[in-house]
Amino acid sequence: MQPGPRALSSSSSSNSSSSSSNSSNKQRLPVPRRQQQQQQQQQQQQQQQQQQKAASSLFVSFAVFIFCEDIIRTSTSAATTLPASSSNNSSSSNSSSNSSSSNSSNGRHIHFVVFLSCLQRRHHHQLQHRQQQQQQQQQQQQQQQQQQQQQLQQQQQQQQAFEIRHQQQQQQEQQQQQQQQQRQQHQQIQEHQQRQWQQQIQQHQQQIQQHQQQIQQQTQQQQQTQQQQQRQQQQQQQQQ
Repeated sequence: MQPGPRALSSSSSSNSSSSSSNSSNKQRLPVPRRQQQQQQQQQQQQQQQQQQKAASSLFVSFAVFIFCEDIIRTSTSAATTLPASSSNNSSSSNSSSNSSSSNSSNGRHIHFVVFLSCLQRRHHHQLQHRQQQQQQQQQQQQQQQQQQQQQLQQQQQQQQAFEIRHQQQQQQEQQQQQQQQQRQQHQQIQEHQQRQWQQQIQQHQQQIQQHQQQIQQQTQQQQQTQQQQQRQQQQQQQQQ
């Protein structure tokens, strides 16, 4: 019965080493986001629960084995004990019974060691399987992170392209507005110039009319003076 606690201590040490290695591996992983932290915490809790279940199952199986061994031992000891009337047998029968009991105890010890080694192998295989699952989950998480980063980059590129298009549209609208304002200003300038030209033409026409009127007045005055002179001459002639 001595190798039992040693095997348990070795299995518990292997459990602790595997859990410490798992925790160290998890601490080395990058944690860029809260969701990833939550996922890793959940995974750690699940792993701890699985390890506790494995340890409890190992302890239960060990206890069952010890209980069965005690039952077998008590039954064999009860069967091998002799009554009081036969206690005066020869020393040869005692030595043979002692050798048989030692052989049976050695056989039990071998079975116990084999059983513990099988349990340790099973536990080791379970740990390897869990580590493989953890590695696969970590790879899946890394792939998901890469996909998320690619999606974010694509979204950023799309946003940048949309912003560039929006800026270009705004620039085109501003250019169109400036062109319209320039056209309106040019039209206003042309209209103003046309008004000024019309005013100048009207003024020039008025000046021409005034000049013509002056000429007409002068001609009329000249005619009147000529007529008066002619009359005077006629009168003078008549008087003479």
